[in-house]
Amino acid sequence: MNASPRRTIYQKLPPKWVGFLPGVESSQTGSKSSSQGFNSKFTMQGNGQGGDNKPPNLDLESLLWGDMEEAFKAIAPQLYPLIDNGKSPIETESHTTRELKKNSFCLIQLKSYETSKPDWLFGRIKTSVPENSLPENLSNAEILIPDRVNSMGVLKLSSKDVYASSIVKTWQVRVHAWVEDAEFEKLASHSQELNNAGFRSEKHTDSNNLSDFTGLAWSEKKLQPWIYIVSSAWLSKFGTHESNAIKANLRFLLQLKNRIIINLLSDSHKGLNRSCDLKPGRDTPIFQEAETPTEVVNMLPGLFSDLIQSPLNYIE
Repeated sequence: MNASPRRTIYQKLPPKWVGFLPGVESSQTGSKSSSQGFNSKFTMQGNGQGGDNKPPNLDLESLLWGDMEEAFKAIAPQLYPLIDNGKSPIETESHTTRELKKNSFCLIQLKSYETSKPDWLFGRIKTSVPENSLPENLSNAEILIPDRVNSMGVLKLSSKDVYASSIVKTWQVRVHAWVEDAEFEKLASHSQELNNAGFRSEKHTDSNNLSDFTGLAWSEKKLQPWIYIVSSAWLSKFGTHESNAIKANLRFLLQLKNRIIINLLSDSHKGLNRSCDLKPGRDTPIFQEAETPTEVVNMLPGLFSDLIQSPLNYIE
């Protein structure tokens, strides 16, 4: 039965901490909860810190309003479309598609019968049955849920958790490309592959967003793009002074360890690692290198999976 939701996902979310409150007993399990993240079963697996690289399982009973708010606020600046008419996507009625598209970030309206449980879910679609399902056709889905303190966890969603008329909003991850026209055309020829992997490439024609980070506050630096593609051919167009400034800022972002910076190499130009005197095995981290746009497309999914499985405190 498709009853009308008690509240809409567009209401302002109350400021709650992520996960169960410290020492509060869960009505579902009778167990004490943890003050860090979702709960005590949500461990540091899958973030490159000694786990088995498999996200821990979650359930809807472990989520609160604040979980979704934290995840959305941290990731929304990297997504397309980001805003509509100057409003947050949570506050608008417009959306791109109702499909639960694999590898995309989705905002999904949930059935909610308890005031303590969220009316909406935000995460990255890992799988859905059927694939790219609409809510009314959904059998089940696996959704990767980012967390502020811990690594990403996987939540299993079924048809009983959503209304047939549930609102679904879908976003792709922005990929910012500073490349030559011919190089971008080759990237664009792989747009369907990028789309299937959850990415949208955007070409930049100048160096404004790469040439000076010195005047930005730390919080603004955190909001700089996660994914950069910079071609050696494009960089060679600038004079020594501006080129050095761009390289310095890229090195700065590289040291933050929360950016994917891929240098698209050219036979006639030095790569970023070589021009910055960075060598694999000696320096960590170094710029990722790709010899062709096809290689960029093949590299992105794995690099992004490693990035997004880190705690939000780490990737913000």
